[in-house]
Amino acid sequence: MLDLKAKEYDKAMLALAALARSVSNADPENLQAISLLGRTHLLAGDHPFAIATFNRLILKAPQSAEVHLGLAQAQVGDKQLAPARDCPRKAIQLKPDYFAA
Repeated sequence: MLDLKAKEYDKAMLALAALARSVSNADPENLQAISLLGRTHLLAGDHPFAIATFNRLILKAPQSAEVHLGLAQAQVGDKQLAPARDCPRKAIQLKPDYFAA
């Protein structure tokens, strides 16, 4: 039973990633789709892709605390601890009351 649920989760993650990729390819300025793509790959454990996606998003939305924190999470997952330390600091600078950072 548990294995079946894990397979369903994996299938759902792949479908969500495909949807986010499709939307972001169709509308490269859709920041929500790009963010969803990064988060989906982060949850799937594809940290290098998530890092690349969050870096792309930072170029488009440099004032977003959430994006900087997403990048930090992906970097931690990829064991890039030194650069990951800077992102929460940046998030707090941008949004001092940002509790997640």
